[in-house]
Amino acid sequence: MRWSRHARGRTGGPRSLEGSLKSHALTFLRDRVWGILAAATILVSLYCIARRGLGVWEERLAWTALITASYSFVAGILLVFSREKLADFKVQLDLARERIGVLEAEGRDYRRRIDELSTLREVAYVVNLEEDFDILLEKVLELVAALMEPTTILVMLVDEETDRLKPAARWAAGKTEFGAKVTAGAIPNFRPAMFQSQSMVLNSYEEEVHAVLPLRVGDDVIGAMFLVFSAGPAAGSDVWMQDFSNRYRVLLQEIARHLSLAAKTKYLHTIAVVDGLTGLFTKRYFQEQIAAHADRAARSSEPFSFIMFDIDHFKRVNDTYGHPTGDRVLVGVAKIIRSSLRKYDTSYRIGGEEMAAILPGTGKDTAAQVAERIRQKVEANVFHGENDEEIKVTISSGVAEFGHEIRNGEILVSRTDSCLYRAKNGGRNRVVVDGVSETPGGQTGPSPAQPADGERHETERKS
Repeated sequence: MRWSRHARGRTGGPRSLEGSLKSHALTFLRDRVWGILAAATILVSLYCIARRGLGVWEERLAWTALITASYSFVAGILLVFSREKLADFKVQLDLARERIGVLEAEGRDYRRRIDELSTLREVAYVVNLEEDFDILLEKVLELVAALMEPTTILVMLVDEETDRLKPAARWAAGKTEFGAKVTAGAIPNFRPAMFQSQSMVLNSYEEEVHAVLPLRVGDDVIGAMFLVFSAGPAAGSDVWMQDFSNRYRVLLQEIARHLSLAAKTKYLHTIAVVDGLTGLFTKRYFQEQIAAHADRAARSSEPFSFIMFDIDHFKRVNDTYGHPTGDRVLVGVAKIIRSSLRKYDTSYRIGGEEMAAILPGTGKDTAAQVAERIRQKVEANVFHGENDEEIKVTISSGVAEFGHEIRNGEILVSRTDSCLYRAKNGGRNRVVVDGVSETPGGQTGPSPAQPADGERHETERKS
């Protein structure tokens, strides 16, 4: 943003004022000399006419001089008055121009304030209605960028494990990046403690100015909004900093307050629907989502697939290495599942060592390939226990598709569960697809008769 102070004052300096005074003095002197000469000519002419013995031509000349001098005298008087009127008019014109300048400046201020209030209204609207936090951030950053024209906007949230600020979103050059995709060089090194006693931090770097505002929930700092402005040579000057603070401190604090509310809502939502250990969504949230996906797919006739995972012999891991190590294995398997899915796929923890994934717009053949890749990654991975023991585990998976044969969410879950039972009962460490049988190594073959929907042996599943 190019910044300038629109201070309005009288143009010119001491030299121009001195020249103006000299010009007025010369004009005044010229007018007075003109008047004196005209008056003297009139008196001389009257004297000559009054004398006797003048010739005809001399008398005519005297009368001509009298008339000319009289006209000149009257014209001089009128000129003096007209110049005074003109000077008054110029003064009034200067005052009018100055008033126009003041009104234009006030008009710009009013328009700027209207733009700011409109932006705040749009930000509040987005925060209140948008449920997806990434989309919310993208819209808010675009609104702030359109209003203030920064070169960069960065929103960071506190990582509870490290107590450091981690990037949530970054806007630059008209594009928004999220999370891990934020360029490492663009991440400032801030700690929440910096903002405990400040509402905004302003710093200048060469020809840039950085503004940082805390995102607060009560007395706790949960994040920060970081803005970069290109200020040119004026960057860092006390006048520029004070002007920026006066104009935008309140606006940015309001925007930060709305973002804090959105981040708090996201945090509360996360607590409600995300499993605290694995980071996967909870079983309760899964039940809501499977019903919603089934309803949506039934209306649009677009299929989606469901995968269930179960860690083989997980009870043996807990009994051998202890539950803390078992938790580490759960977390590791969950990370592999999450990293193997698309952004719009969702993963869940639906039991002790049971996990699941919903893949929208995906048929069971493609879902089976995804499940097989996850199975291979888990089998190849080495997990480390609480005492740094090396542990190897495998998983079994069942896959089913919501489509022509399955038109109900509960039936979909039941059929997938039956496939998982067949994978466990058939030797574990394999993927079984609804309607397709498995062979050793996770390959598929002709389908044998399936057990009834929901049939399973709990003792076998838990082993």
